[in-house]
Amino acid sequence: MSESPTRREIPFLHSIKLKTWAGIFLVSIVPLVVLGFYSFGFLSQFSRTLLINSNLQAFQQVKAEVEHYVQVYDDLIRLLQADARLSDPASPLAGEALRQMDQAYEFIERIVICASDSTIIAHSGKVPGEVAPLSPDERRVLDGSGSVTFGKGVFFLKTLLSDKPGSPVMIASVSFLKLRKTLEGMSFGTSFLFYLVTRDGKSVLEEKVFPADLIRNIVQLPFGGYDIPPENQGSHAKVVIVLPILQHGLKIIVIQEALEVYASMDRVRRNILLVIAIVGAIAFSFGTIFSLRITSPIIAIAGKVNEIASGNLRANVKSTRKDEIGFLASCFNTMTVRIRKKVFELTTLFKISQIINNSNSYQKSMDETLSYLVHTFLANRGSIMLLNDSGDQLKLKSVRTFEEVLTPANSNLEESVSLKPGEGIAGRVLDSGKPVICLDCAADDRFKPYDPDADLAPPKVLFCVPLAMQGKPLGVINLADRGDPENFTEDDLGLLVTIASQLAVSIENARLHELAITDGLTGLFIHRYFQLRLDDEIKRAKRHATPVGLILFDIDHFKVFNDTFGHQQGDRVLREVARITKESARAEDIPCRYGGEEFTIILPQTTAEQTLTFAERLRQKIEAAILPHEGQVLHVTISLGISEFPKMALDKSTLVKKADQALYHCKEKGRNCATIFRDDFS
Repeated sequence: MSESPTRREIPFLHSIKLKTWAGIFLVSIVPLVVLGFYSFGFLSQFSRTLLINSNLQAFQQVKAEVEHYVQVYDDLIRLLQADARLSDPASPLAGEALRQMDQAYEFIERIVICASDSTIIAHSGKVPGEVAPLSPDERRVLDGSGSVTFGKGVFFLKTLLSDKPGSPVMIASVSFLKLRKTLEGMSFGTSFLFYLVTRDGKSVLEEKVFPADLIRNIVQLPFGGYDIPPENQGSHAKVVIVLPILQHGLKIIVIQEALEVYASMDRVRRNILLVIAIVGAIAFSFGTIFSLRITSPIIAIAGKVNEIASGNLRANVKSTRKDEIGFLASCFNTMTVRIRKKVFELTTLFKISQIINNSNSYQKSMDETLSYLVHTFLANRGSIMLLNDSGDQLKLKSVRTFEEVLTPANSNLEESVSLKPGEGIAGRVLDSGKPVICLDCAADDRFKPYDPDADLAPPKVLFCVPLAMQGKPLGVINLADRGDPENFTEDDLGLLVTIASQLAVSIENARLHELAITDGLTGLFIHRYFQLRLDDEIKRAKRHATPVGLILFDIDHFKVFNDTFGHQQGDRVLREVARITKESARAEDIPCRYGGEEFTIILPQTTAEQTLTFAERLRQKIEAAILPHEGQVLHVTISLGISEFPKMALDKSTLVKKADQALYHCKEKGRNCATIFRDDFS
């Protein structure tokens, strides 16, 4: 057996509220964040490119200055090479030509003419005889193949004095001081530093601070801009621009603080982050509101579903929304209405089935079923009309009002209300097989008024629904005048039609069952049914520790009566005795025809003494009954034997046997009496 559902708290991490919020947040923020980071990378590249492009003119100026500077001195040295005084390098005239050139240009540090063995032949020194040996840089230039070689703060120009093998070599050392002063006048930014370096990363200009390690790491990089991370905790990130400017392999390395280079980008970054934060806050707020708008009604609907699952079929969702949630709420409310109708329908059908199954007579099942329908539909009164055996008349079989009970047996309504098929509203419904709602019966020509002598006024509003099984008409159900201010509705009619279709089957089955267990002549239950019911009542009495009274009686001298007045009159006597017995019995009593002229009555929860009281009343009624026959007034009497379970017998056969012994004791006493079994009966 499953437990009734209870409201289950959904973990927040699994809730649709979080999923909805996260979905909105991610859809709005993630693309913006991705775009932001993409923008940062793009802006970094753009800033480096902008730095290169914005300083390209300055770089070209540096390039021009360096090339011009080198070219000027290269041209001077070549001009000096053509001087006739150098035709004899060892002559004093050659030294004089070198000194004149040295003195004319202040940035020429010295000029020497060397033999192939590095011996200085002539030099530009002021004192002809005093000459310093070749420096390591000069020796490197002499041994090298290039015409221009760069050193630290100087560059060297080398040229042969003639094309002859072993010709002396002239080497001029030129200072970069003038070039450095020129370059130092250029400014590219507050943190701008530039270095003129050789292929191997050595500085050409004599800078006071030269980042040798950094230069060595980047000197081989191709033309372009690069981000350099901080070297240590106290340093800053830098942007490096590498620009080759000479055919001699010189490069300009421009180093600038990244903060300065990316200052504008940082402002853009901050603005982007601010936009992301603002959009994030908006997305968060919107996502929260939207998720609440989505999840709150869903949670409310889930709560109502739990209420329905717990049995509250009146649960209803209030929603004025026009979107899908509102449509869902509307569908839910429609579903609950249909569930209520279906449950009401099933409950009604189940209750009617219970009533019919638990009723011990066909008439009782109809009466109790109609009473239930009258109260269920809040009708003022109702009735069931069934076709008679010949099928030519609708007979009123049961009438119920909301306050009291009326039956054909005590109100003579069976005779006052009788319709032919096609006559009145009920007759037309029977013929057509279609239900009818009459909203004003007094003014409706189809309605046939009751007999004026009947104690029932015509209804104002009437429901009339056919009872039919497999296309065979059985009768109609009538419900008249709702007891509350509301009127009957089409839904009520539809439900009654559904109930009627099932009720017709139940009524017909009950009728067939009654025919199967009822004696055709007397209308009492047959002997076999008596045996079954007596077994049931004894079992029930054992369970509940209650008594069961049993009466066994027959008609005195019935064989003589038959022989005297004929079997037809005898049958009329049997029917009359059965009628009086049935009317005298209580609803829970079970009157049966035992066989021939013998009858029996089972009285649940009744002692022998109480049974005797009932038996005496029955005897007196039958004795007083008038039986007319051919102008004569006939009377019959009965003798009744009584036994009680479990006081006198512990099983069915003994109980019947002792009631039979008590009956025979009545015969011995002279008949027309009732006797309780005693142990001294033989």
